[in-house]
Amino acid sequence: MRKAFVAALLCLAGACVAAEPEVNPVDVIQQAVKRGDHQVIVPPGTYRLSPGIVIRNARDIQIIGDGVTLVFTKLSRAIDFDHCKNVTFRGFTIDYDPLPFTQGKVVAVAADKNSVDVKLDDGYPDQAYSRVDVCDPKTRTRKRGMPFLWGTEAQRVGDRLIRLTKKDLGKTAVVGDLISLSTGSDGGPPHGITLDYCGGITFENVTLHSAPGMGILEGESDAQNRYTNVRIVPGPMPAGATEERLLTTSWDATQCKSSRVGPIFENCEIRDAGDDSWSVQSSDFVLVAARGREAVLGFRDEYCDGPHAGERVRTGLDGVEATVVDCHPVAFANADLTEDVRAKLQSAKQWTFWNVRRRMLGVTFDRDMPFSVGQSVYDPDRQCNGFVLRNCRINSPGRVLVKGGDGVIENNTFIDCHAGVSIDAEVPTEAASGIQNVTIRNNRISGTGYFCPSYDTSGAGCISVVGNNKTRNIVIENNLFDDINGVVICLTKAADVSITGNRFTHLHPQQPTDTGGKAGINQRSVIFASNVTGLKIANNTADALGPFTQKLLDGNAFTVANAGGLVVGSPR
Repeated sequence: MRKAFVAALLCLAGACVAAEPEVNPVDVIQQAVKRGDHQVIVPPGTYRLSPGIVIRNARDIQIIGDGVTLVFTKLSRAIDFDHCKNVTFRGFTIDYDPLPFTQGKVVAVAADKNSVDVKLDDGYPDQAYSRVDVCDPKTRTRKRGMPFLWGTEAQRVGDRLIRLTKKDLGKTAVVGDLISLSTGSDGGPPHGITLDYCGGITFENVTLHSAPGMGILEGESDAQNRYTNVRIVPGPMPAGATEERLLTTSWDATQCKSSRVGPIFENCEIRDAGDDSWSVQSSDFVLVAARGREAVLGFRDEYCDGPHAGERVRTGLDGVEATVVDCHPVAFANADLTEDVRAKLQSAKQWTFWNVRRRMLGVTFDRDMPFSVGQSVYDPDRQCNGFVLRNCRINSPGRVLVKGGDGVIENNTFIDCHAGVSIDAEVPTEAASGIQNVTIRNNRISGTGYFCPSYDTSGAGCISVVGNNKTRNIVIENNLFDDINGVVICLTKAADVSITGNRFTHLHPQQPTDTGGKAGINQRSVIFASNVTGLKIANNTADALGPFTQKLLDGNAFTVANAGGLVVGSPR
């Protein structure tokens, strides 16, 4: 709450009334929504709030907060838009106090290199959070050479002194390195802003400085939402601090999942997020029981609703398809599973085909059962298709992850990301998926391939297309790839991929990592393709190749039109 100027005016639906001496933005917004107003203006100022704001069933309203900063004092969801349509949310800045992360400097490294001691910076929370990033003191961004640090243990060992323990951590983190420690939460949904079952939402000039989980999470949207001039960037130094913030969100900066139409992001900025920078998400479902026209689907991703009545499910881009005419939750105990299926579910290991959640959905199809128990299906109507990422600047460790189609990624700048763009359904090989018609063009990508190696992944390039033969019509054109260590474009099991007009420069300056080694991916390639049909490579240039560049085009079992489409320019 804050003391308002006595003369401040609160404009609701075009009518001006005198503001109360104390303005509560939660009441202001919720009352305007309840009245059906078309505009509400929150007076400029800083408001400290707890808990967050729920905006439910808002329709056709502008919520304007130019000059407004909302500081949330509980580490849980800040703002939840629930079943809203045609809402503009403009001008707000959102932050947390206390922050959901802390940070400090490495002051000691154990002799066995398995632990480091971190002295927390003044002004930041005195907490032993265990989600860890190592940052270069010169760049203040993720340090090149950092491995995945999931599973790090954090323990307080002195006055504002935290010991981090993980095998070989001290080989990466040395004395003087900067460390962020995150994932502080007070329970409940930890994400900064959520959009649940919304459509036609517009965010304009909104800034998010921190979040306990993801920054913006959008799910189950029935119409497209738009984000313009949205900034997820570090906020000001907290009271008593002398060091700038290292982090924004603890998890992904933004994520859209299981929506009928993907979002439009234009002229946005993302910095220093704790995980993926931007993604559109979908998943598959496993038939665990079937009879007549009725089936029970098991959820691989339990944080979605599954197919809705009137939507389709199918086995692949050209696979068997049926329409859902009715659906309802089914308790696991009532799913009528055979002993064989029950045993497979109970014994399934993580990331394997039968590793589905205990959440079940009963569905009735519009035709006799076209699927069998043990088959996987996906919902092509809930893939966030039609997404746009345009004219954005991403200087954040995480990648852009795409699990939908009919989308465009263009005119963006990516700096020092783990990877640039990964087109990957991220489901087991036997599972159903279908991604098509994605264009990646006119982007500038620099500084990928330097940290978080993963031997097991197939998404091993700056741009990766991981298809399992279920991805097609991908265009990669007129991009500039600069300072890339490892494979620049990595294609596995895809069809009809066009790589034209790109420039590759300053590649492979040091020994690449072993990312993709299990899949046989040669990180010393510029383009690696395996089991790709209809591959077109034309009018690309490669110059300033590094000492570890081995092949321009490498791989196996692929067909190429215009195979001479990589012209080598000057060596490094």
